[in-house]
Amino acid sequence: MPMKTTVAAIAATTTLAAGGVSGSIFVPYDSDVSLVLLSRHAGFSGDLSLVSPLEDAGATLFLSDNEWSSLHRWVEVGTFAEGDELVFQYEITNGDHTVFRSDSVSGAIQFDHEFVRPDSAVLSIEDVEFESSDRDYNDAVFGLYFEPLTVPAPGAIVMGVAGLALVGLRARRV
Repeated sequence: MPMKTTVAAIAATTTLAAGGVSGSIFVPYDSDVSLVLLSRHAGFSGDLSLVSPLEDAGATLFLSDNEWSSLHRWVEVGTFAEGDELVFQYEITNGDHTVFRSDSVSGAIQFDHEFVRPDSAVLSIEDVEFESSDRDYNDAVFGLYFEPLTVPAPGAIVMGVAGLALVGLRARRV
């Protein structure tokens, strides 16, 4: 997908320091969402997972880590509706095993995101508790791409129904 390559290039040139919005990301329109690890400069190893809307089913979806995952390898996150809240969890896997969630009061500040285009966002993570961190938000940087779901145009639906009606009439005459 050439668009994803463009998104990664744009995101890679975006300032990584805080400047976006803390917390969860809301899906801008019905879309298939993909994620890519753009860069990592962490002192700790960490895993990024999607918590919500999967949480209702009692599950989380592991997406990537900042140690073993390949840079610039896309991961399909799933299909979401406009307005769905994407709640992320980042778990430090070495050291004190701290877990940050983008929807909690204390964890939201560890996540910084910014839409760099209508169809893409950069999600930056600070992996040290904010009070004692360097606040550079470059410990793990991910790109998110929102590919619009294709909805057939009303004319295409009418043509499809008309075609089926003609086939039905033709079959009835035979």
